[in-house]
Amino acid sequence: MTTALVWGVLLADVPTWAVIAIAAVAVVAVLVAVLTILLTRRGRSPADASPAAQPPPAAAPAPNDRRTRQQPIPSALMPPEAAAPVPMVEPSAPLAPEPVAESEPEPLAEAPPLPEPEPEPAQADPPAIVFTDGPLEGKRVEVTRELVLGREDVDVLIEDPEVSRRHAGVRPGEKGLMIDDLGSSNGTFVNGLRVRETAPLQDGDVIRIGRVALRIEIPPPPPAPPPAPPTVVARDPGATVVSRDERPPT
Repeated sequence: MTTALVWGVLLADVPTWAVIAIAAVAVVAVLVAVLTILLTRRGRSPADASPAAQPPPAAAPAPNDRRTRQQPIPSALMPPEAAAPVPMVEPSAPLAPEPVAESEPEPLAEAPPLPEPEPEPAQADPPAIVFTDGPLEGKRVEVTRELVLGREDVDVLIEDPEVSRRHAGVRPGEKGLMIDDLGSSNGTFVNGLRVRETAPLQDGDVIRIGRVALRIEIPPPPPAPPPAPPTVVARDPGATVVSRDERPPT
Protein backbone atom coordinates (compact mmCIF):
# COMPACT_ATOMS: atom_id res chain seq x y z
CA MET A 1 0.00 0.00 0.00
CA THR A 2 2.83 2.33 0.91
CA THR A 3 4.70 1.40 -2.31
CA ALA A 4 1.64 2.25 -4.35
CA LEU A 5 1.30 5.62 -2.61
CA VAL A 6 5.00 6.31 -3.24
CA TRP A 7 4.66 5.48 -6.93
CA GLY A 8 1.51 7.55 -7.10
CA VAL A 9 3.31 10.56 -5.61
CA LEU A 10 6.34 10.06 -7.92
CA LEU A 11 4.26 9.67 -11.06
CA ALA A 12 1.87 12.44 -10.26
CA ASP A 13 4.14 15.07 -11.82
CA VAL A 14 5.51 12.77 -14.63
CA PRO A 15 3.96 13.13 -18.08
CA THR A 16 1.92 10.26 -19.55
CA TRP A 17 4.39 9.43 -22.34
CA ALA A 18 7.17 8.98 -19.80
CA VAL A 19 5.03 6.54 -17.82
CA ILE A 20 4.37 4.48 -20.97
CA ALA A 21 8.05 4.40 -21.83
CA ILE A 22 9.02 3.24 -18.35
CA ALA A 23 6.39 0.48 -18.48
CA ALA A 24 7.61 -0.71 -21.89
CA VAL A 25 11.21 -0.88 -20.65
CA ALA A 26 10.14 -2.89 -17.65
CA VAL A 27 8.20 -5.39 -19.80
CA VAL A 28 11.18 -5.84 -22.17
CA ALA A 29 13.49 -6.46 -19.21
CA VAL A 30 11.16 -9.15 -17.83
CA LEU A 31 10.95 -10.90 -21.25
CA VAL A 32 14.73 -10.89 -21.65
CA ALA A 33 15.17 -12.45 -18.21
CA VAL A 34 12.63 -15.20 -18.92
CA LEU A 35 14.22 -16.06 -22.31
CA THR A 36 17.68 -16.23 -20.71
CA ILE A 37 16.47 -18.72 -18.08
CA LEU A 38 14.80 -20.94 -20.73
CA LEU A 39 17.86 -20.99 -23.00
CA THR A 40 20.12 -21.85 -20.06
CA ARG A 41 17.98 -24.86 -19.11
CA ARG A 42 17.79 -26.23 -22.70
CA GLY A 43 21.55 -25.89 -23.28
CA ARG A 44 22.45 -28.34 -20.48
CA SER A 45 23.17 -31.94 -21.92
CA PRO A 46 21.93 -35.19 -20.29
CA ALA A 47 25.55 -36.27 -19.63
CA ASP A 48 26.16 -33.10 -17.56
CA ALA A 49 22.87 -33.50 -15.71
CA SER A 50 23.53 -37.16 -14.67
CA PRO A 51 27.17 -38.17 -15.22
CA ALA A 52 26.86 -41.28 -13.05
CA ALA A 53 24.18 -42.83 -15.27
CA GLN A 54 26.52 -43.45 -18.26
CA PRO A 55 28.12 -46.95 -18.41
CA PRO A 56 31.90 -47.18 -18.35
CA PRO A 57 33.60 -47.52 -21.73
CA ALA A 58 34.33 -51.08 -22.82
CA ALA A 59 37.95 -52.12 -22.76
CA ALA A 60 39.63 -52.61 -26.14
CA PRO A 61 40.27 -56.29 -26.94
CA ALA A 62 43.76 -57.53 -26.61
CA PRO A 63 45.70 -58.05 -29.82
CA ASN A 64 46.22 -61.76 -29.01
CA ASP A 65 42.53 -62.43 -28.40
CA ARG A 66 41.28 -65.45 -30.39
CA ARG A 67 37.98 -63.74 -31.11
CA THR A 68 39.75 -60.94 -32.95
CA ARG A 69 41.94 -63.21 -35.08
CA GLN A 70 40.81 -63.58 -38.70
CA GLN A 71 39.96 -67.18 -39.43
CA PRO A 72 40.88 -68.46 -42.93
CA ILE A 73 37.90 -69.18 -45.21
CA PRO A 74 37.74 -72.79 -46.42
CA SER A 75 38.29 -73.20 -50.15
CA ALA A 76 35.03 -75.17 -50.40
CA LEU A 77 33.07 -72.11 -49.26
CA MET A 78 34.91 -69.69 -51.54
CA PRO A 79 33.45 -68.94 -55.01
CA PRO A 80 35.29 -70.54 -57.95
CA GLU A 81 36.28 -67.11 -59.22
CA ALA A 82 38.15 -66.36 -55.95
CA ALA A 83 39.55 -69.88 -55.46
CA ALA A 84 41.40 -70.15 -58.80
CA PRO A 85 43.11 -67.18 -60.46
CA VAL A 86 41.97 -66.35 -64.00
CA PRO A 87 44.77 -67.09 -66.48
CA MET A 88 45.70 -64.30 -68.85
CA VAL A 89 45.03 -65.11 -72.48
CA GLU A 90 47.54 -63.67 -74.85
CA PRO A 91 46.14 -62.38 -78.16
CA SER A 92 46.92 -64.75 -80.98
CA ALA A 93 48.07 -63.68 -84.40
CA PRO A 94 45.28 -63.34 -87.01
CA LEU A 95 44.84 -66.36 -89.23
CA ALA A 96 45.82 -65.89 -92.84
CA PRO A 97 42.98 -66.59 -95.30
CA GLU A 98 43.29 -69.86 -97.15
CA PRO A 99 43.97 -69.48 -100.86
CA VAL A 100 40.97 -70.29 -103.01
CA ALA A 101 41.65 -72.23 -106.17
CA GLU A 102 40.36 -70.42 -109.19
CA SER A 103 38.05 -72.57 -111.24
CA GLU A 104 37.72 -72.16 -114.94
CA PRO A 105 34.32 -70.82 -116.01
CA GLU A 106 32.14 -73.35 -117.71
CA PRO A 107 31.38 -72.60 -121.35
CA LEU A 108 27.93 -71.20 -121.82
CA ALA A 109 25.62 -72.69 -124.38
CA GLU A 110 25.01 -70.47 -127.33
CA ALA A 111 21.60 -68.91 -127.34
CA PRO A 112 19.43 -69.73 -130.33
CA PRO A 113 19.25 -66.91 -132.86
CA LEU A 114 16.14 -64.83 -132.75
CA PRO A 115 13.80 -65.37 -135.68
CA GLU A 116 13.77 -62.56 -138.13
CA PRO A 117 10.53 -60.61 -138.27
CA GLU A 118 8.34 -61.56 -141.15
CA PRO A 119 8.08 -58.85 -143.78
CA GLU A 120 4.73 -57.21 -144.02
CA PRO A 121 2.86 -58.19 -147.15
CA ALA A 122 2.83 -55.49 -149.78
CA GLN A 123 -0.52 -53.85 -150.27
CA ALA A 124 -1.81 -53.57 -153.80
CA ASP A 125 -2.93 -50.26 -155.18
CA PRO A 126 -6.70 -49.79 -155.10
CA PRO A 127 -8.62 -50.12 -158.36
CA ALA A 128 -9.39 -46.94 -160.30
CA ILE A 129 -11.28 -45.49 -163.27
CA VAL A 130 -9.34 -43.43 -165.83
CA PHE A 131 -10.89 -40.94 -168.27
CA THR A 132 -9.73 -41.81 -171.83
CA ASP A 133 -11.40 -38.91 -173.71
CA GLY A 134 -13.28 -35.68 -173.17
CA PRO A 135 -12.17 -32.68 -171.07
CA LEU A 136 -11.07 -34.98 -168.16
CA GLU A 137 -8.85 -37.21 -170.32
CA GLY A 138 -6.05 -38.80 -168.25
CA LYS A 139 -7.69 -38.16 -164.84
CA ARG A 140 -7.48 -41.15 -162.52
CA VAL A 141 -9.97 -41.67 -159.68
CA GLU A 142 -9.34 -44.44 -157.12
CA VAL A 143 -12.35 -46.52 -156.12
CA THR A 144 -12.13 -47.23 -152.37
CA ARG A 145 -15.86 -46.82 -151.81
CA GLU A 146 -18.98 -46.36 -153.90
CA LEU A 147 -18.64 -43.41 -156.28
CA VAL A 148 -21.60 -41.82 -158.06
CA LEU A 149 -21.00 -40.46 -161.57
CA GLY A 150 -23.30 -37.78 -162.96
CA ARG A 151 -23.92 -34.15 -163.73
CA GLU A 152 -25.02 -32.69 -160.35
CA ASP A 153 -24.29 -33.41 -156.67
CA VAL A 154 -22.16 -36.50 -157.31
CA ASP A 155 -18.69 -37.82 -156.45
CA VAL A 156 -17.35 -37.73 -160.03
CA LEU A 157 -18.72 -34.76 -161.98
CA ILE A 158 -19.10 -35.21 -165.77
CA GLU A 159 -20.19 -32.08 -167.64
CA ASP A 160 -22.04 -33.61 -170.56
CA PRO A 161 -25.63 -32.83 -171.53
CA GLU A 162 -26.20 -36.50 -172.40
CA VAL A 163 -25.28 -37.56 -168.85
CA SER A 164 -28.06 -37.73 -166.24
CA ARG A 165 -27.82 -35.94 -162.89
CA ARG A 166 -27.12 -39.25 -161.09
CA HIS A 167 -26.14 -41.49 -163.96
CA ALA A 168 -24.26 -44.54 -162.61
CA GLY A 169 -22.39 -45.84 -159.55
CA VAL A 170 -19.10 -47.72 -159.31
CA ARG A 171 -18.25 -49.65 -156.09
CA PRO A 172 -15.76 -52.29 -154.88
CA GLY A 173 -16.96 -55.90 -155.19
CA GLU A 174 -15.79 -59.32 -154.05
CA LYS A 175 -13.77 -59.98 -157.24
CA GLY A 176 -13.08 -56.48 -158.53
CA LEU A 177 -15.53 -53.65 -159.19
CA MET A 178 -19.26 -53.46 -159.77
CA ILE A 179 -21.22 -50.84 -161.77
CA ASP A 180 -24.87 -49.93 -161.19
CA ASP A 181 -27.08 -47.97 -163.58
CA LEU A 182 -29.07 -45.45 -161.50
CA GLY A 183 -31.97 -45.08 -163.98
CA SER A 184 -30.17 -42.92 -166.52
CA SER A 185 -32.00 -41.67 -169.64
CA ASN A 186 -29.32 -42.56 -172.22
CA GLY A 187 -28.06 -45.71 -170.49
CA THR A 188 -24.70 -47.01 -169.24
CA PHE A 189 -22.55 -49.24 -171.48
CA VAL A 190 -19.67 -51.62 -170.64
CA ASN A 191 -17.61 -52.82 -173.62
CA GLY A 192 -20.49 -51.77 -175.90
CA LEU A 193 -23.20 -53.62 -173.92
CA ARG A 194 -25.88 -51.74 -172.02
CA VAL A 195 -26.09 -52.35 -168.31
CA ARG A 196 -29.63 -53.03 -167.19
CA GLU A 197 -29.05 -52.88 -163.43
CA THR A 198 -25.69 -54.23 -162.24
CA ALA A 199 -22.64 -55.66 -164.02
CA PRO A 200 -19.17 -56.76 -162.92
CA LEU A 201 -16.07 -54.92 -164.06
CA GLN A 202 -12.69 -56.40 -164.88
CA ASP A 203 -9.31 -54.87 -165.54
CA GLY A 204 -9.31 -53.16 -168.98
CA ASP A 205 -13.11 -52.84 -169.31
CA VAL A 206 -14.35 -49.61 -170.93
CA ILE A 207 -17.37 -47.71 -169.60
CA ARG A 208 -19.30 -45.36 -171.88
CA ILE A 209 -21.46 -42.66 -170.25
CA GLY A 210 -22.86 -40.16 -172.74
CA ARG A 211 -19.94 -39.08 -174.86
CA VAL A 212 -17.30 -39.86 -172.18
CA ALA A 213 -15.31 -43.11 -172.00
CA LEU A 214 -13.60 -44.47 -168.85
CA ARG A 215 -11.20 -47.42 -168.53
CA ILE A 216 -11.09 -49.76 -165.53
CA GLU A 217 -7.71 -50.43 -163.89
CA ILE A 218 -7.45 -53.22 -161.32
CA PRO A 219 -3.83 -53.90 -160.21
CA PRO A 220 -2.86 -57.55 -159.78
CA PRO A 221 -2.54 -58.85 -156.22
CA PRO A 222 0.98 -58.61 -154.68
CA PRO A 223 3.10 -61.77 -154.70
CA ALA A 224 3.04 -63.95 -151.61
CA PRO A 225 5.99 -63.44 -149.24
CA PRO A 226 8.67 -66.15 -149.26
CA PRO A 227 8.43 -68.79 -146.54
CA ALA A 228 10.33 -68.10 -143.33
CA PRO A 229 13.62 -69.99 -142.88
CA PRO A 230 13.57 -72.88 -140.41
CA THR A 231 14.53 -72.02 -136.84
CA VAL A 232 17.84 -73.57 -135.72
CA VAL A 233 18.07 -74.32 -131.99
CA ALA A 234 21.56 -74.46 -130.50
CA ARG A 235 22.37 -77.68 -128.68
CA ASP A 236 24.10 -77.74 -125.29
CA PRO A 237 27.70 -78.97 -125.86
CA GLY A 238 27.54 -80.99 -122.63
CA ALA A 239 24.37 -82.87 -123.59
CA THR A 240 24.51 -86.54 -124.52
CA VAL A 241 23.09 -87.43 -127.90
CA VAL A 242 21.45 -90.86 -128.06
CA SER A 243 20.92 -92.26 -131.50
CA ARG A 244 17.94 -94.30 -132.44
CA ASP A 245 19.98 -97.52 -132.25
CA GLU A 246 21.30 -96.77 -128.76
CA ARG A 247 17.95 -96.20 -127.13
CA PRO A 248 17.24 -98.64 -124.30
CA PRO A 249 14.50 -101.16 -125.02
CA THR A 250 11.08 -100.37 -123.59
